[in-house]
Amino acid sequence: MKDNDPTTRYTAILTLAMTGMRKGEMMGITWNDLDFKAKSITINKARTRTGLGPPKSDNGYRKVSMNNELYSQLKIYKAWCIKKKWENSMP
Repeated sequence: MKDNDPTTRYTAILTLAMTGMRKGEMMGITWNDLDFKAKSITINKARTRTGLGPPKSDNGYRKVSMNNELYSQLKIYKAWCIKKKWENSMP
C-alpha cells in the first residue's frame, strides 16, 4: 500500500490500524482534532450516510495517542493536502 499510494490510502489505513478507531470516526476527523504537540487525536464525531454526527456510543468520545510512525505520516499528509489545495486554487 505504501508503495502504490503513499499519501492518502496509506495514511487512512495506518490511522485505522494504529488507533483502533472506526472508519466513520476517522472520516469525521478534522485538522482541529489533531494535536501534533501532544501527539494525540480527539475523537468527538463520526461521519455517517447522513453527515457528521456523534460517535456510536458514549465511549466513542475519547483521545487516542499517535505513535511516531503515525505522527510522521499525518504530518506528511497535512503538507500534501496544503500543496494540493494551492495547486487546485491556481488558474
